[in-house]
Amino acid sequence: MGEKSPKAVITDGDLAMRDAIKNVLPDATHRLCGWHLQRNACETIKNPNLLRDFKGLIYDNNDHRDFDRRWEAILDKHNLVGSTWIEKTYETRAIWSHCFLWDKFFGYIRTTSQCEGINSLIRFYINRKNTLIDFMHNLDRALKKYRNNELIADFKSQCLEPVMITSLEVYERSASCYFTRNIFKEICNEIQRAGALNIKVLSTTLDKVEFSVTALGDLAKDRRVEVDRGKNLFLCSCKLFESRGIPYSHVLCAMKFENILEFPDSLIYKRWTKNAKNEFISTEMPVNDDVERVLKFRVGALASNCNKLCDIACKDLTKFDEVQFELVNLVIRL
Repeated sequence: MGEKSPKAVITDGDLAMRDAIKNVLPDATHRLCGWHLQRNACETIKNPNLLRDFKGLIYDNNDHRDFDRRWEAILDKHNLVGSTWIEKTYETRAIWSHCFLWDKFFGYIRTTSQCEGINSLIRFYINRKNTLIDFMHNLDRALKKYRNNELIADFKSQCLEPVMITSLEVYERSASCYFTRNIFKEICNEIQRAGALNIKVLSTTLDKVEFSVTALGDLAKDRRVEVDRGKNLFLCSCKLFESRGIPYSHVLCAMKFENILEFPDSLIYKRWTKNAKNEFISTEMPVNDDVERVLKFRVGALASNCNKLCDIACKDLTKFDEVQFELVNLVIRL
């Protein structure tokens, strides 16, 4: 993988895998699958009312003290004091509760459902009666389906203009320039939530200002946002940008207060951008390969570079004219 090791790993809780991850991937953050934890809770405790409270401990954005308080309340409410499974689960809380993992990047993945989805798709194309040749053909069909879905998603992100739906259109347009369509929709939801937040200045020192951001009608949900005006950096106590990679409503509220009209580089996570794959497409051509594959490879490499060129040139009239002139001459020459 380009001499890079995974930064995050999610498993179903198998002890052998847990030990292997510690030895082989010591720098990776290991997380237990939330769905498997819920299933184990239902099967072991056999209390249907426990699931809702337990899900809150897995996914909610709490601090450590609030987690311990809620954990004790659940033990008392469901009479679980002394349960062996509960005690073992509490000991591993650092690898399954979001409040202990909120500064670690997992994107939006908190379960192994994506792996299960891939397995389900492959089972649709492959069965145990397949010959080896059938297996290879059917597996190729499954991969083509995945690649086609990726091409459709890329087309929607690169070529379609989204409809602006919020009152903060300036932020929507800025997000539509950088992010893929799916991430753009998530950011739109956060822009809408920002309209229901209150903000006030707590302190100002040189180029830094600290805000208190609270939900309308619920002052208990207080988030602290620190803005470095000199470096255009934002730090929120919710740590949701660190764990998911998109600017959240608290930060957007601070941006609006500071009259910042475009997303700064510090809030643009490259993984979620339209051009995230550009730098990872090799320009080396495969040798001794079939003609069709070589042509597809060349088209992909050229399209990637052209997309990046268009993104840069369209934002400045001088650059646009220069690129347009050079492209016309290049086409004539070829």
